[in-house]
Amino acid sequence: MSAGSGRAELPGDGWADPSPDGPEALADERLLAAFERRATAANLDRVVRVAALLERGETGTLDEAGRQEAESLAHQVVGSAGTFGHPAASLDAARLERFFGVGAPVHERPWEERERARATLDRLTAELGG
Repeated sequence: MSAGSGRAELPGDGWADPSPDGPEALADERLLAAFERRATAANLDRVVRVAALLERGETGTLDEAGRQEAESLAHQVVGSAGTFGHPAASLDAARLERFFGVGAPVHERPWEERERARATLDRLTAELGG
């Protein structure tokens, strides 16, 4: 501070770089947080839909369009969760994408495999805060 002025002196020409905690940074952080909240809510909705499709699969009523929908929804969660800081959720969604993408129809799969898919869905829901 200069003597008696009560103001901080800035080096050089009097202009300082914006503080990383300044209003622009704070606005960016708030915007990113809003994007993350919306993405997480959308991902939770996707996971609920995948769970319903898994149930249909276990009863033998999941058609090819439903299987493709489950695979696509899981794929969307893979990218979105990873982008917004949920790497474990992204990995679990990739497991579900693979589950729906390959193999026999869900109702023909071994019980243990279907149980792993259900456990993965539960863990994914918890990882996304649902």
